[in-house]
Formats: sequence, structure tokens, C-alpha cells
Amino acid sequence: MRNILQYRESAPFKSGWHTHTVSDDLIYAESIMSDATIDFINFDFRIVLVNNTGTCISGTHGQGSIEVSYAKIVAILGEPDPCEDSIKIDAEWTIEIDGEVATLYNWKNGPSYGGLPVNRIRRWNIGGHSPKAIKIIKELLTNQGEEQ
Repeated sequence: MRNILQYRESAPFKSGWHTHTVSDDLIYAESIMSDATIDFINFDFRIVLVNNTGTCISGTHGQGSIEVSYAKIVAILGEPDPCEDSIKIDAEWTIEIDGEVATLYNWKNGPSYGGLPVNRIRRWNIGGHSPKAIKIIKELLTNQGEEQ
């Protein structure tokens, strides 16, 4: 599991956090230690759970797709989950924000299905319980709604 705080302003980080800028006004902080702490006073943030084994993806299904590089996905979300369907899916991420679940995965276009190497895939499928999953993924992976 990877815990990410998504925030839009400076924050008083204490030890145990790695931060990186995604765009001019969006920054991510990832906990790199189990005892990572932060001062939450006057801090606008939301917790993004990535590849959390406790996130239930049962009942999710295709909602849309996005064009983005594998390198950008890994830079923001980390390495993919181990895949349950290793015939049609080569890489998958599970994201949970405010109780809303989204999945990001390739579908029948990777090496397991005779397609591209995973690091060359640009078209990714978005799954979820509702179309809100599309918004979650696009907010995480694109700058101000522009696909990368």
C-alpha cells in the first residue's frame, strides 16, 4: 500500500515524507516511513490510498480510459499491484479517495495478450463503481484536466 497526501499549498512536513511536484499548483507527499507525521493545522489535503489490500474492488467495471505514459503513472502512483487476471491485464492500480474506488489497468494490449511491453502502453482503462472513477484518475494523472 502507498499512502499519498494530495495538496495544493506548502505544508509543515515532519520526518518520513517524500514530496514531489506534479504541476505548478499540485504537490504529492508520500509516506516513506510507518511513523511519518505531519502538522495538519491550516492544511488543505485529501488522503489517497493506492494499492491498499483493504480496498474492495468487487463490482467495479470499465468506466472509461485515459492516454498517459506508464512512467508518469509509476511516478505518481508507484508500482502496480500484482494482477489477478494475468492473461488480459499486465498492470493494475487500485485507488481510493474519500471512499470512492477507482482502478487503472491495461486491457488486452500488453505482453500477456501479445501486445506492447508495459512500459510502452499509453492507453489505460479506468474502472470503478461509477463514472466518478474517471474524475479521480484524471485528477491524479493529468494537469488541470489536460491528458499527458
